[in-house]
Amino acid sequence: MNVDKVASGRITAQQIHLLECHFAMLEGETRDPKYGLALVGYARHMDPDKTRLTAVLEFDAFHGIERPLIQARFKFRITYSGEGDPDGVWATLKDEVILAHCIPYVRELLSSMTSRMPVPPLLIEMVNTYGMFRKFKEMQGGS
Repeated sequence: MNVDKVASGRITAQQIHLLECHFAMLEGETRDPKYGLALVGYARHMDPDKTRLTAVLEFDAFHGIERPLIQARFKFRITYSGEGDPDGVWATLKDEVILAHCIPYVRELLSSMTSRMPVPPLLIEMVNTYGMFRKFKEMQGGS
């Protein structure tokens, strides 16, 4: 999957792995089965030779929901390789873009897992990754 092509090189998504997954039914009955998908953890690491970037993203599907149906927290790692001028290549891969690359995997995991549980299947609507990342930074105390 080519992520971005720029005059100074290119970036390729190499791998995406589900690192951790926690789904649990909660006791009691919830009348309002809402979800609150949020990014709750994020870290990125550039290899010293600047040819590989790894990001780890942690999500909570019911963040801020008072009486959720279930607990659903999970963590993904996405790895990119870059070719060409390191400064030019990596300048295009913003945090919000990395988040956008992960969202289809988040959507599939939530839909698949909840369709096997005694709850309504969770279907994630369109995600504004710029807004989601801004909220994450605000939670972390950043701007």
